[in-house]
Amino acid sequence: NKIKKAWSKTYGLWMPNWLGLGGGIGIHELPIWPNGYREGESHLGTAVSHGCIRLGTKEAPYLFERLGMGVKVKIY
Repeated sequence: NKIKKAWSKTYGLWMPNWLGLGGGIGIHELPIWPNGYREGESHLGTAVSHGCIRLGTKEAPYLFERLGMGVKVKIY
């Protein structure tokens, strides 16, 4: 699935530019908590997610706009 501003019931936060990979895992922009706090760029490249692939505030919208539903993605 592809959702501009997805909500995670499990973790209680927003995941902008969500690109679902299946099984509740996806590629998305740095999450935003309900109080407006956005997790920082310093979290990129470190193991802080529960399986998702987090992207920065420039990279996530770029991919979201260019990838359509059903496009196969290779993750290395």
